[in-house]
Amino acid sequence: MWCHLLLAMPLLGLVFFGVLPLPVAAAVYGVTVLASLGVYAAVYRAMRLPVKGGPEELIGRRGIAVEEINPYGQIRVGREVWRATARTPIPAGTAVRITELAGVTATVERDETFIKPQACERGHSGF
Repeated sequence: MWCHLLLAMPLLGLVFFGVLPLPVAAAVYGVTVLASLGVYAAVYRAMRLPVKGGPEELIGRRGIAVEEINPYGQIRVGREVWRATARTPIPAGTAVRITELAGVTATVERDETFIKPQACERGHSGF
């Protein structure tokens, strides 16, 4: 609801003409209109972006097996935990990649391309 007030800034800015001297009110109103145009442009660009989310976005993403998957288990993808199934047993802690999604169950396979980060010596960045 409050976002609509932001879009109505030019109308609300007309109040300045009743309280301020004309040159000051015109300057303030001009700044208000320019700010509104910036907001309108940002809103227009955001509304034209493709919708993100949904199950199709998960296919191909990487995760970690939270528990052994044999044939069912759980994986963590980002901050979410999903029910998972695999064609072959996958131990807990293994990197996985989602290949399909059926309802709330992800079919996964081992992610052989994942390289586990190695611990560095204290004070050594590795570069």
